[in-house]
Amino acid sequence: MSDPHDAAPAGRGHPWLRPALVVGPIVLIAVILVVLSLTRAPADVFVATPDGRASPADSSGFRILTVDGTDPVRWRFLSLEQGRALETPGAGDWDMAVRRFHIIANGGVAFAGRGGLVDLGEVPVDSASAPARGYLPTTADSVNPAIERWYRYGLTSHLLTPLPKSYAFRTATGRTGVLAIVGYYCPGPTPGCVTIRYRLD
Repeated sequence: MSDPHDAAPAGRGHPWLRPALVVGPIVLIAVILVVLSLTRAPADVFVATPDGRASPADSSGFRILTVDGTDPVRWRFLSLEQGRALETPGAGDWDMAVRRFHIIANGGVAFAGRGGLVDLGEVPVDSASAPARGYLPTTADSVNPAIERWYRYGLTSHLLTPLPKSYAFRTATGRTGVLAIVGYYCPGPTPGCVTIRYRLD
């Protein structure tokens, strides 16, 4: 005959078991997140040229332009036609502007230019082409809906990584071209060195 003390009452077990089943996975997840954050891949970094000029065009007509957009308040203006950053442009002299991770085009009700952007999706920029229409203007001070989410945010690295997308742009004067965002970090790494690879048609 079995001793009634040998069996645990129904629905009950060791009192420490239930908290351990809850806390154990939480601790494991926390350890994994810490390990991932300590072993994260370094960000690609770019240096803004002192004179703000883009690189010479390569054999395919593409240039690389890195602009120091680290200031969280001040916009940095770009002329893609001239291939350089502009310090104090006139209302119609600039094509795009950057401020940290914000990117806008010189077009829309609040802007003087005819600029706009089109999200071309995940196509290589070397084989991308600018469409005749569909360019979205900037709808607010810091939003252009075509390029607003150009990045992926790393939950463990806390880094912004450009999505593998291409974009078409229209300049303030109406010329078109294609671009890809290839970097966001200055040496350090410090966020805000927006780097684009682009070609004017």
